[in-house]
Amino acid sequence: MRVNDTEAGEEPPQVASPEPAGRTHERHRHRHERLAKVLVAIKAGVEHLADRLDGVDIEEARLALTEDNMVEVLHQCEKKLRRVIDAIREEEEAMVREMGQSTLKARPDMPSEPMAANNCRIGDVDGEDGDSEEEYEEDLEEEVFDRDALKEQSRGMLDMASKKRTKKRRANGN
Repeated sequence: MRVNDTEAGEEPPQVASPEPAGRTHERHRHRHERLAKVLVAIKAGVEHLADRLDGVDIEEARLALTEDNMVEVLHQCEKKLRRVIDAIREEEEAMVREMGQSTLKARPDMPSEPMAANNCRIGDVDGEDGDSEEEYEEDLEEEVFDRDALKEQSRGMLDMASKKRTKKRRANGN
């Protein structure tokens, strides 16, 4: 059995933290709140897209959107969009046959494979690292107004506008 260092009379080694625990906790809480808002916005966007494409039929049954199956719902939306693109191409080809080749301009071919396979990141030419994620998040937090500050700012603007109106009325009335 190992004897605890504090029982032997020795102090445990202190780990130096660059930030106080409260500030770190507060920063993580703000980050969590912001990410939760982003998740809600993404879910609303995916739901809106799925609703808009509801009229397009595919072989699969429509999935009910949850936080766990957002990717699958997006795959269904992608299949529906591909079906719409194919229908447009067929209609366009029929129009070309009827009207002739010269009336329509040549269209660029759409990639046949998914964008995810073509999506690759290119490193910086200078070889410099950009801002770290934490610095980027801190910059975003500084730029975003909190709700109370925004309310106070709008109240101030309304007060200034109402003061201007009363001054103009007094000037016109005298």
